[in-house]
Order: sequence, then C-alpha cells, then structure tokens
Amino acid sequence: MNITRITALPEQHIKRCHECDYVFQLPGLDKNHTAYCPRCCAKICSGRDWSMTRLTALSIAILLLMPFALNEPLIQIRLLGTTIYASLIEGIWQMAIQGDPVTASMV
Repeated sequence: MNITRITALPEQHIKRCHECDYVFQLPGLDKNHTAYCPRCCAKICSGRDWSMTRLTALSIAILLLMPFALNEPLIQIRLLGTTIYASLIEGIWQMAIQGDPVTASMV
C-alpha cells in the first residue's frame, strides 16, 4: 500500500488570480518584475515594495504635519455677521460633549 504525502507550499508563494480564480505558485519577485496570471494575463502583484527608508520618511513627515492638520480650520462659515471656524479638534470636542464619546474617540 503506497501512501503519498502531500506537502503544502509556503503561503507567500501561492497566489490566486482575482479575475479567473486560477491558483498558481508564484516565484519571488525582484524590484523590477511584475507577476501576471498565466491563464488570463491579469496583473497579480508588482515586485516594487515600499522600502523601510521610504516608510520612515513618510511617517516623519506625517508626524511633523499632523499638528497643523488638526488645528487649522477646515471650514470658515459666516453666520449673521459672525465668522465661525471649524477645525477637526473642535469637531471631535463637540461630538464628545454632545453625547457621542465613542464616535469622537474613533475620529
């Protein structure tokens, strides 16, 4: 009695085409290569990946610009001669005061 063992392929090498649902094994990709489905030629993935240097630069830029984004007014409304500025922090504060603390914490 012959028993054959089926060994599973590593998860990162098995891909499924989002167009035709064809399952195939994908070899490792270099930075300049793009993978296409062997059956329908749909683009599966690209070898270009975000490097750690690019991610670090982006996160530092976000941390530097976030205080300005939170405090600068998003909307300026003139109501009966009075100018009202609405910023993101003020909107969150108003949500918390008016009884929606869960929504305010998610924002």
